[in-house]
Amino acid sequence: MGYKALDLKDKMAVVRLVNKIKRNKFTDKHLKGFNTEKLFKITAQTDKAIDYFWKPFIIAVFNAEPQDTSAYLFSKMIRMGFIEKGGSELVLPNGFLSDIFVEPAIDFLKKHDAEIIINKKVSGFKFNNDSISSIILEDSTEIKTDFYISAVPFFNFKIMLGNDVHSRFFGELSELTPSPIVNIHLKFDKDISSIFNSEFIGLLNTSSQWVFKVTNDQVCVVISSAGEIAEKSKEYITDLAVGELKICIPELIGFKVTASRVIKEMRATFVPDTRSLNNRPANATSISNFFIAGDWTDTGLPATIEGTVKSARSCVAEIEKK
Repeated sequence: MGYKALDLKDKMAVVRLVNKIKRNKFTDKHLKGFNTEKLFKITAQTDKAIDYFWKPFIIAVFNAEPQDTSAYLFSKMIRMGFIEKGGSELVLPNGFLSDIFVEPAIDFLKKHDAEIIINKKVSGFKFNNDSISSIILEDSTEIKTDFYISAVPFFNFKIMLGNDVHSRFFGELSELTPSPIVNIHLKFDKDISSIFNSEFIGLLNTSSQWVFKVTNDQVCVVISSAGEIAEKSKEYITDLAVGELKICIPELIGFKVTASRVIKEMRATFVPDTRSLNNRPANATSISNFFIAGDWTDTGLPATIEGTVKSARSCVAEIEKK
């Protein structure tokens, strides 16, 4: 409880909310009916507790604002992060995620004689009653197998299936609202090692939330739940990030940015609002041999790598039942 941004009253408000969740003061059915902003009112959270503790937590975990975050999902993350023993652990990757996850997966598949086809879109499906008999690629290649797993993001799922197949089997499922994340990469004219004595820094009362030290003269500034900011020009976003950095870290005043790059991921995740609870599909589907993997499926978690892994394991478990 040594967090200096909060006084005793604010810290007690935080403890009060966590204890109510721990003691099951809210049923899942109740929590599924409203957003986290309302939960804060019900539990009498102070303004500072919201602005300096809960809001940074929610934006980091859900890539959304409290009013756009389901109280049910929020309570599950509180259990994992603050209540359950061993429920969470902070891990920072020591390299690119593609090197950590993708390349080893490809190597594993190749070693087990899997055929990998890339840069080929699915153009159609053939059905035998309630199961897929084959899929057709854009070059007319027909692929037949026992089971099919889709791992495309939610915004491509309906496009891949086509309107008729999607409407027949999924209805409004997968109709989710995207939420953007913006990364601003900055290179300075001088060594910043003496200023950044940790791998990352959190910012408060700013549009920017996190600053990650990349090298001795480079940082990456992250704006989650970017909303309207993502629609701004790259010059505007760069100036905003640099300005906020120098306000929060005055030691950077006098440092010049010699190079910058803005990366906008407009559909980084989905908005985890109450509506999304009913629009995330299960991993097993009404198509008997078709399964869906992805962080946007009904994992009980927000759009995270952990959710992706959980969905993949669920697909495997469902296939093993067949």
